[in-house]
This record gives sequence, C-alpha cells and structure tokens, in this order.
Amino acid sequence: MTGHQSGYPLYFYGAVQELQGDYDRITQQIQSHLVSTASLYQLPPSLEDFTGRSAELRQIFSVVNQNIYERRKTATVIVITGQAGVGKSSLAVQLAHGLKSTFLDVQLYVDLGGTEQYPKQPKKVLAGLLKRLGIDENELPEGEAERLNLVQSQLMDKQSLLLLDNAVDENQVRSLIPIHCCSVVLITSRKPFTDLDGATVLNVAELSEAEALDLLYRLINKEVIQLPSSMAQKLIQRCHYLPLSIRLAASAIQHQPSKLISEHLEQIDRHYQQVRLLRSSHAEVRPSFLFNYQQLTPDAARLLRLLGLLTESHFTSAMAATLLEVKIDDVGQAVGQLVDLKLVKRIGGGHYQIVHDIVRLLARGQLATEEPPEARQWARMRISQWYLDVCQTMALSLDAQGCNILAQVANKAKRQPISKAEQQLIEGTLNWFETERSNLLAAVEWTSQIEANELLIELTKSLALFFDYRKDWADWQRTNQLAIDVAHQLKDSLQTAQLMNNLANFYLRQNQFEQAKELYEQSITLFQSIGESDLEAKTLTNLGVLYLHFGQLELAIQQWNNALHRLPKASREQQRLQRWMQHVEPKLWQQLHEAESGDRTSSRRLFQSVGNAIRRFILE
Repeated sequence: MTGHQSGYPLYFYGAVQELQGDYDRITQQIQSHLVSTASLYQLPPSLEDFTGRSAELRQIFSVVNQNIYERRKTATVIVITGQAGVGKSSLAVQLAHGLKSTFLDVQLYVDLGGTEQYPKQPKKVLAGLLKRLGIDENELPEGEAERLNLVQSQLMDKQSLLLLDNAVDENQVRSLIPIHCCSVVLITSRKPFTDLDGATVLNVAELSEAEALDLLYRLINKEVIQLPSSMAQKLIQRCHYLPLSIRLAASAIQHQPSKLISEHLEQIDRHYQQVRLLRSSHAEVRPSFLFNYQQLTPDAARLLRLLGLLTESHFTSAMAATLLEVKIDDVGQAVGQLVDLKLVKRIGGGHYQIVHDIVRLLARGQLATEEPPEARQWARMRISQWYLDVCQTMALSLDAQGCNILAQVANKAKRQPISKAEQQLIEGTLNWFETERSNLLAAVEWTSQIEANELLIELTKSLALFFDYRKDWADWQRTNQLAIDVAHQLKDSLQTAQLMNNLANFYLRQNQFEQAKELYEQSITLFQSIGESDLEAKTLTNLGVLYLHFGQLELAIQQWNNALHRLPKASREQQRLQRWMQHVEPKLWQQLHEAESGDRTSSRRLFQSVGNAIRRFILE
C-alpha cells in the first residue's frame, strides 16, 4: 500500500491491509480508538479536593503579576520541582486554572513523559504544539529551531499559557519555551533545575500536618467513617504527608467503611514497617499502595499488575480485556474497581488512565513478584498482538482509498464535506499513534526479546505509514533495521525484500538517494530470485520515483515500463499498478500509455510532463 505524506506516493509492504468486510464495523473499531485533536484551550481538570499550597500559589501569582505589571515582552517561566507523589502536577494544573482568565487566547498542556522509557523529543512536542495552533502537517519546518521560531511567531500577539508537565531536565524544555512572547510557561519535574535562565524555581515539599489532615478529612466521608484525630495523625505520618499516598490510603479506607479504623491502621503500619526493612523503591508511597492494592479482587489486582507492563498510563477497555483474556463485556467489573479505589480514572468513551506513573511502576513491581516469567512473557505477546491488530485497522485511515471509504461511512450522520471527514479521521488516527507511541515501540522490543519473529516483522511493517506521516525517521530506521536483521537470520527472502523496500522509502524521504537506490535494487534482486513479479513491479515503481528525484527521466520511465511488463497484460495486478500511476500524475500516465504505442511526439511530451511533475511534487 502507498504512503504519501510528501512528494510522490510510495509503495509500502504490509503497512495497510486490503479494506474488506463490514465497513460499518471497521469504522466503529477505528472510532473507538480515536483520540481527539487537542484545542487551544486544553488543560486537565483541576482537582475538586485540591488542598493547601496557599503559600506556593501566592508566590507564583506574585511573580506572574509582577511581570504583567512591568509589561515584559518575554515569557514568565515557573519551574515546580519535588519528589514523586508530592503533588507537582496538581499544583501546576491548579495554577494554570487560576491564570487562564488572564491568558485567554491559548492554554496548552503537554505531558513530556519524563519518567517514561521514551520521553517525548522536543522536536515532536513542537510539532504537536504547531498543529494545535493551526499549522498543517505538511507546513511544519524540519528543524527544531525553526519550529520553535514558528511557535513564537504564532504566539507573538497572544496571551498564552503553556504547561509542560513531567519534564526530564532542562535540556528537554529549553527548546520548547517561546521566550519572546507574552506568555506563562509552567514546568514540572522531579529533578532540580539549576541551569534554566530566567526561570523561577519552586521546590515543593510534602504537605504540612494541617494541610495533610485537611486533605484526609476531605477525602473520607465523615458521616460513615469516624476517624479520631490521633489515628488521622498516625495515618498521615505513615503516608509521609504526600498527597498521592494520602489519596491511596483514603480511597482504601473509604472502600471498606465497615472495617474498624484501628484495623486499617494496623494493616498500613504493617506495610510501612515491611517497606522500611526492605528499603524498597518509592518507599514513601508503597505502604499506601499496598494497603490499597490488597482491597482489590483477584481479577482487578491481576489487571493492575498487567497494566504495569505498559510504558504509558493510558489504556482502553479493549486492552484490559486482552490482558485478562476475557471478552470486552466482561472486563467492566475489574476496571470499575480500579476506578473506585482511585488507582485509575475514567477519561471517557472506554478510555482510562492510571492515576500516577508511580502507581504503574509499583504495579509492575507486583507483577515481577506475583507472576511467573512465562505469564509475563505471554502477557507481552498478547499486548504486542493486540497492537498489531489495532495498527492494521487504524492504518486503513492513512491509505487514500481506505480513508475515503471509511470517512463516507463515518459521515452518514454528520453530512459534512467529505474532505473534512477524511481530515478528522487522519488527525484522530495520528493522535492515537502519538498517544500509543512508546507502547508500540516497547511492543516491538518485546517481540525481539522473546523471539516472536513473525510478530516483530508484521508489527514493524504496520507502523511504516505512521512513521512516514510523522516524519519519525529515527524510530522508523531503528525498528525496520531490527526487523531486517531478524528476517536475515530466518533466511526469509520475501520478508527481507519487503522490509528493504520499506527502509529504502525511509532513505528516499530524507533525500538519501544512494542508500535508497542500493536497497531498492537489493529488494528487486530478492523478489526476482523467488519469482515474486508482482512485488518486484511495485518496488520498480518506487525506484522510478527515485530517478525522478534525481532528474533522470529516461531511467524513471524505464523502471515504470519494466514494472508494467513484469505483470501479465490486462491482469488485475497490472490494472492496479496502472491506477497507481494515474493517481501519481494523470497526464504523465496518459502520455506513458501513448509512448508504449510508439508515438515519439507523445514521448517528448511525456518527458516535459515528467519535468513538470517533478517541480510540482518534489521542489515545492
């Protein structure tokens, strides 16, 4: 199938399956995974029970108001640091909501994934910001500095607020700050920031005793649960005065209101002493987590453990069903209990999120101790297979023909212009890819580690169009090369040839012509050796596109003629290839067809048409 994020379309192998079957069902499947495009006014909801931090709020509001009073033309940068679970993100969100009435034009939120296996790269973050600011995918500058300059130009006359949550360090955020704008940039990070010029750094400590008690009593239903102050004080001590730890403990107590408070305290104290002796990681939160975790039913506890495998906190009901090996209709009770115990929160439409990355990491720790290696490996296999199935379905939206058909199905009720429906489908699909990116990359690595070679190859091929659209060169090259190495080891010439073609497309997109040419030729040779003339023809068309980039028109036409002659005349395969050539450039195809019949005048017109096509598709 073809990809066409820029320039001529190219053939990719295994990137998109043929669209067939029940179009309504396929459309519903895609829409169940779609992630909405974020707007210019997009902040996470503030916590209704947010407690304390009055001194920190006053300090930051004072800094912002002072800069507004002085009419500074540079961004006000606030960095909030502190240990895990101390409430940095909650404070930043509370601040953002308090400031949004002043910064009315734009309010943007980005989770930088600083604690994830694959933190977000600044270049990709800037691309996301620009798209939310109305810049089309094809108009994005290639360089990081150019993207930042464009962000600044878009925000120059706007009162804007940008919340960069969960940063790795200064290096990750330095190129994300639109410094020459009248804006506020809020940044949170676990690491202390010492080298970010002009930033106000606020290190957040644990709650005071009064604030911690206030939060605890707000979380517990006093009409049902009697919590004496002496026991409340002991509880917040065991929670290290951390908001996350207090929330986990309070939700567990709330879940069993009939149980004596003394029994709850005895249980959490037992975890506290155990963690102390073992010197476990996340020791400040672990006792509350274990206290909460032990309230779960076996199915809910197993689901939480398996969710710990993910590298992102987001998941769906379908993913939960896959992990538990049950039908999607049977997973509601387990997910519901995780929501009730405040370990997971509902986002809507069958989408959920683990409340904190520490919860996910602690769940992963339980997985390592409670599930045997074989069970963990089988779970990774299920996740990887699920992602392959979903990728193959979602990629239908990125194929021109498939997108048109599915958009018409989705557009029956809305009756909007079909072009708009197609755009919404593509944007939603690409947003899904961005949301799941780190999980998808982890799935590729898992299949490599457990030597699920066929799954690794198919998953890699299914990601090609997503990487192509997003110009994600590094991940594209890394995963594709990994799959090629596996195909070589298996001595699978068919898979090797297909993957070489896809990797050649990667080099061609980056104008690395010699590398692309070498891989196309190797792919063609392999297809010839195994008698795959249909696939050889498709790679020959890609090689023809490469020669168009070179400006070598006669060689380009020669490859296209060779491609047509590899297929039986008037066969279904040849007709498909002819339609592809017509799609690339109708006039070019028409004159190629005339040239085939020996019309030299048409041949001259053909070369002129090819030259015009190059200028139109390549040089603009």
